[in-house]
Amino acid sequence: MSNAVKEIKGKVFETTDYDLFKNVKGNRVVNENWAEKLAEKMEERHLDDPIRVTSSYKVLDGQHRILACKQLGRPVRFYIVDNGNDLDVTRLNSDRKNWTLEGYLNFWHDRPHANQKDYQLLKHLTTKYELGLEVAIVAGARRVNRDSTLSADFKSGKYKVTDFGWAQRFGEDFQKLVGVLGKVAKQRTFLNVFLIFYKHPDFEFARFLHAIKTNGGKILNASDRTTMIKVFEQVYNFQLKGRHKPIKFQRWVEDRGYVEVTEKELARRAAGYNQYNRKKK
Repeated sequence: MSNAVKEIKGKVFETTDYDLFKNVKGNRVVNENWAEKLAEKMEERHLDDPIRVTSSYKVLDGQHRILACKQLGRPVRFYIVDNGNDLDVTRLNSDRKNWTLEGYLNFWHDRPHANQKDYQLLKHLTTKYELGLEVAIVAGARRVNRDSTLSADFKSGKYKVTDFGWAQRFGEDFQKLVGVLGKVAKQRTFLNVFLIFYKHPDFEFARFLHAIKTNGGKILNASDRTTMIKVFEQVYNFQLKGRHKPIKFQRWVEDRGYVEVTEKELARRAAGYNQYNRKKK
C-alpha cells in the first residue's frame, strides 16, 4: 500500500494522492460541473463518505468525489472491496447522479451489508403488492413523505424498515382498492393520500372500502393532492351511521404538516370560519 495512504478507522483509508486511483473500462466520463456542485455540498455539509475501490485502486464508485476532494484539497476517503473486478466496475460505477431509485434498491439489495435485509423486505413490498418504490420506501418506514433524510438513508444503504407487518397490511389493503378502482388506485396522488389516511388512528379500512364501493366515483375527478384529501374525507364520512363517527381528516392532515395550509384558509380561520363550517363560529 502506498506511503501516501493511511488507515483512519477500521478498514477506511484516506489519501491526498489523487493520481493513485484508476479509471477502467466501464467508467463514465467525469462531469466537471457536477464535481464542482458536489464539492460545494461537501464543504457546506462536511460530507466525507468513503468511495469504493478494488485492491488495485480501480474506482468502483466515486469518480466525482475524487475530483471534488481534489478541488477542495481534501483527502479522499475510501475502502477496498474484496474481490472487486472489472465486471463490478462496469456494473456499479454508473455515476450516482444518474442512478434511479431502482438502481439504489438493486445495489443495496444484492450487496452484503448491515441493512441488506431491509432492502430485501422493501423489494418484497414492491413486487408482491405492486407498490411504486417511492411509496414502498415511505410505507416501509411508516412515514407519509420521503424527506431528504429518508432519501439520503435509502441511497447510502442505511434505510430501515420500521414496521414490516404494518407495511404488509397497507399493501394488502391497497390491493383490495385496486380490485375496486383499477388503475386509479395506482396513481401516485391516490397512493400518497391513502397512505396519509391509513396512518390516522381512527381510520377503519373496512369502512373506507365499503364507502369506495358505493360512492367512490367522486375520486375519479380528483387530480391533485389537496382535492384528493377533501374527496377522501367526503367519501369516508358519507352517510355514516352507528358506531362509525365522521373524521375531520383535512384538519388532522394539516396539523401534522402533511400538507400546507393556504393563505386563504388561514384568513378564513382568523375571521372565525373554518373549512367545516361556512358560517362564523
